[in-house]
Amino acid sequence: MQKTEPANRAGTHRAITGTPITRTFVEWQRASSQAFVPLHAHATRGGDFSGKLTSFQHAAVSAIRIDASAHAVERTPELISAGGGGMLKFTLQEAGRSYLIQGGRELELTPGRLAVYDTSEPYTMVVDDDSSMLIVMLPYARLSAPARNLTAVALGENGGMSDVVAPLLAGLSRRIAQQDAAGGRQDAAGLAALCAHSVGLLDAMCRDQAERDLGSEAIADSALAAVRATIEAKLRDPSLTPATLAQAHFMSVRQLYTIFEPMGVPVATWIRTRRLEEARKEIQDPAHASVPVSHIGARWGFPEAAHFSRAFKTEFGQTPTQARQKMRAPR
Repeated sequence: MQKTEPANRAGTHRAITGTPITRTFVEWQRASSQAFVPLHAHATRGGDFSGKLTSFQHAAVSAIRIDASAHAVERTPELISAGGGGMLKFTLQEAGRSYLIQGGRELELTPGRLAVYDTSEPYTMVVDDDSSMLIVMLPYARLSAPARNLTAVALGENGGMSDVVAPLLAGLSRRIAQQDAAGGRQDAAGLAALCAHSVGLLDAMCRDQAERDLGSEAIADSALAAVRATIEAKLRDPSLTPATLAQAHFMSVRQLYTIFEPMGVPVATWIRTRRLEEARKEIQDPAHASVPVSHIGARWGFPEAAHFSRAFKTEFGQTPTQARQKMRAPR
């Protein structure tokens, strides 16, 4: 039987609500969907199942403790269309192990690890046997940080705030469990204050994550600009290759190709195309009419005339000689 107490006078928070121990996936799906957003629950292994949800709500924020055996929940496009979008779920793994899949990413959640995901995008959460976690769910509007790209993202790692926030959330989870065990009698105002403080720190973590992402993008943009500048400066150099370019910028060839992905073509293709474009300009320039096309090709990184002619025709649909003749033809 659910435990309930009257809301406080301001109506900003509710008493602890605990579900009975759930034994079937039909019951678990119903309880999970009521506590969070529409979800589909199913078994991941044989044997008995048990699960319990204990929640506390403060304003538009829900803090929900989950203690459950192995199972999985899914948020499908069909369920998203049924409602519950525009929310973020912050999950602190307290015991056991879970796997979160969203937006092409997969996170392994072990005790103490904190992640965020978006209810407006499909996701799957696979829970290992005997797991405990706290989930804080709140609408986008409760964050000052941008909500974009917060799909299956680990928070506070690599020098972030996780060492501060994770213990606070673990404390909130313990308080919720303790008050549920005490029959729902609790200091609702104290829990609300702890919940609000947790949300403030989660917002700070999201801002930090956004700044890190922006910093990574800015670094990548700067590196790409530097690589392109080197290409333009060394187009005439036959030794310019992806390998020598990567070496000049103190990175691996693989990193070079990754940085160059926004250009839409591999870096080797870009170099070849730029050389051919500059060679064609000279071939069609009357000022260079007396210079053999093979010499122009050699000047732009194609020392072998036959190779230059084939590459030119592949790129422009005509040979270098045909391009020059077309330029000379009367109009």
